[in-house]
Amino acid sequence: MSSPHSAPQQAPIRQSRVVSTNPEPTTESLRVVELEPDAKSNSIRKMEEKNPRRRLTVSGMSAAEAKYNPRYSPRSSMGSYSSSNNSGASGASKETEEDVCFPMSPPRVRVNGIDFERMEEFIRESRDEDEILMAHHHYDEESPDLGAKQRQSSSMEDDFSSERIQFDTGLNDIPDRFSFFCSDSEETIHAPDFPSLLSPGKTVRDLFRDGAPTWWLDCVCPTDTEMRMLAKAFGIHPLTAEDIRMQERREKVEMFRNYYFVCFHTCETDSESEEYLEPINVYMVVFRGGFLTFHFSPIVHTSNVRRRVRQLRDYVTVSADWLCYALIDDITDGFAPAITAIEHKADAIEDSVFARELDFSLMLLQIGDARRRVMTLMRLLTNKADVVRMFANRC
Repeated sequence: MSSPHSAPQQAPIRQSRVVSTNPEPTTESLRVVELEPDAKSNSIRKMEEKNPRRRLTVSGMSAAEAKYNPRYSPRSSMGSYSSSNNSGASGASKETEEDVCFPMSPPRVRVNGIDFERMEEFIRESRDEDEILMAHHHYDEESPDLGAKQRQSSSMEDDFSSERIQFDTGLNDIPDRFSFFCSDSEETIHAPDFPSLLSPGKTVRDLFRDGAPTWWLDCVCPTDTEMRMLAKAFGIHPLTAEDIRMQERREKVEMFRNYYFVCFHTCETDSESEEYLEPINVYMVVFRGGFLTFHFSPIVHTSNVRRRVRQLRDYVTVSADWLCYALIDDITDGFAPAITAIEHKADAIEDSVFARELDFSLMLLQIGDARRRVMTLMRLLTNKADVVRMFANRC
């Protein structure tokens, strides 16, 4: 018997333990086990008496709080899923996302490395835009006052547009910016834009003849839209497209997976022009079966090479590499008249000195002009030897 002064005995705390079938216990297999009412401490019992709705668990949280706690959520008492079920569910969700949420676009079909379908899409979009512009033009003719205001606003916007093209031709006709030539053809197709290269009823595949013969597409002043289309259709690397759009000035040869890129300088050869000997950048993209050229000023070298192809077609194999070589050769030969003119000017200055026909002011002007032309030619010809050497080694 216990004495009346002995301390009251504390009721034993009964605890239960959940044994999981999973050999490695996880947090999902553990659940909160509430104590029996007689095992709760006095403080917890007092709190429940004051607020009957707030019933605390062993963790010190109410049932409502434990419901939204991921560690003590009642859902954990339902048992744990096996790892195989989780992996299967995640695999099924990924398949669902790929099949339903994110459909894959069909791969583009390329014939001899050319995406003809993309060029067809560009032509259709361009013709739709032309029809819209024609409709607006017809509307402007019907309402001249409103049309004049619209033309004035559009001209102000075009002044700041990066895709506006200006040619100093002095004519109202639209200049030809695209030229297409095949090695086995006697004629060259010229057009002001890319869609105009196609004759009625013809497709791009008919124009390129499925890329079978060696083709040559020359483009003057390509717009950003045209450059993006050509880069995607022919698989041109973004760095090459950027060099062309930004008019890279450094002469170089770069090798890529399906083509090589050549940047070469020519100049204005008309001695009567104000831009005489001004550099002109020519960009050449050489594929296995075709040739792309880009420049931002009219040049005569392309027509010279096409005429040379017609003359030598029966004696040489006209390939894309040969076209690139012929264009570099014609550009290099184009500096010969300028060099000869400087030699004649130097001889004239020397003759006037020995003849004692000295006009110092005039002679200083002639010497200064000759010096300026010599320095310009030196800048244009300095890197040519390195480019030709790289072209010969790599191509």
